[in-house]
Amino acid sequence: MNLHDVRVAVTPDDLARVGAFRYRIYVEEQRKFAAHADHDARTLIEPLDRKASSLVYTIERGDEIVATMRVEFLDEEAQTRHAAAFAAFDFIPPTQLMHFTRLMIAPAARNSDAMPKLLFLGFALALLKDRRFGLLTCKPELVPVFERYACLQYADAYVDEECGEQVPMAILGEPHYLRACGAPLAEWLVRHRTDSPYSQRVLERIDAWRAGRPRARAARRLVA
Repeated sequence: MNLHDVRVAVTPDDLARVGAFRYRIYVEEQRKFAAHADHDARTLIEPLDRKASSLVYTIERGDEIVATMRVEFLDEEAQTRHAAAFAAFDFIPPTQLMHFTRLMIAPAARNSDAMPKLLFLGFALALLKDRRFGLLTCKPELVPVFERYACLQYADAYVDEECGEQVPMAILGEPHYLRACGAPLAEWLVRHRTDSPYSQRVLERIDAWRAGRPRARAARRLVA
């Protein structure tokens, strides 16, 4: 499947289209509860969509949205709000973190390059803000899918008030890490940014978590 236009939702009309797409995928297809869903208008728009610290991306085919993701640049308040997901990385300043949320892909685009393209866009934006770590969550059964795109599970599934079970995942914006995964971001990153002093500590935390789980999957060591 060919995906064409990548856009940033800026205007009220843009957000209205995103809201309708989210509602169709998240509420109608996946039957999930969403606190900010407007069932009469069949839309899902949240206060975070309008914050200066957030950006909403869409991938479109013709006039149709086929994927979307919100990138939130974390400040102290946001880190507190997402404490459950970020507890393992409390040694990283919020100025180094970003949060990928509301990642949704239409059924027809789920075998396309939509997900890696959205993650790439997130890190391209992060370059402007000198952010090095992207944090997100996924369903436990989707962990292998996210690991294909250089994300690492770093804690057990936990209950999210809105989403149910979600597994915390991390993606490091470091060239040597991504190159070991064969991720398409690697060559781009190596030309644009240097390593973070926090990378090794993040990987040590992840290794310690995996080592403490008797039945943990065999994990790839992503940094030599």
